[in-house]
Amino acid sequence: MHRARRIIAIIAGGVAIAACSSSTASSGKSGIDSGTGATAASRALTARTTAAGVPLLPQEAFETHIHTQLDVTVDGKALEVPAGIGIDSDANRIAALHTHDATGEIHVESPQKNAKYTLDQFLTVWGMPASADGRCTFFNATAPCTIAVTSKDAGKVGLDMILKDLDTLTLTVTST
Repeated sequence: MHRARRIIAIIAGGVAIAACSSSTASSGKSGIDSGTGATAASRALTARTTAAGVPLLPQEAFETHIHTQLDVTVDGKALEVPAGIGIDSDANRIAALHTHDATGEIHVESPQKNAKYTLDQFLTVWGMPASADGRCTFFNATAPCTIAVTSKDAGKVGLDMILKDLDTLTLTVTST
């Protein structure tokens, strides 16, 4: 079996982040669709970013460069916002909304000056469904559930909150 190894380096704010991926060529076991050359994860991310209206880029862009903190609690327990949301290491692409680590820091890095994105767009890139019950399931809450968002800067807001630099958003999911 032939194995190909790729190393991707992303420089963000002076910090280098390297991601490695390996795939098995010609074995049919790599998850790569030979008709499109895309992995299932790449196709899923493409679908989510398209649904969110968020571009997938060949590299990070910095015409708009902000960071918003997202803290999530589900039924009173903290839920980790995963590392790598919006990052496609198989196809060397990165969404304008992404996370590098599991701290909950959302990176907004767009080639468009003054680009505006919402919390709902980020959650769609993450994989949150549009349906109310699907959202409950996504956050491991029992349906029906309520989702509330507060902003350190603006108080109670909705999922349509525009992500702002240095703001902290708290998303609270409660099973009802």
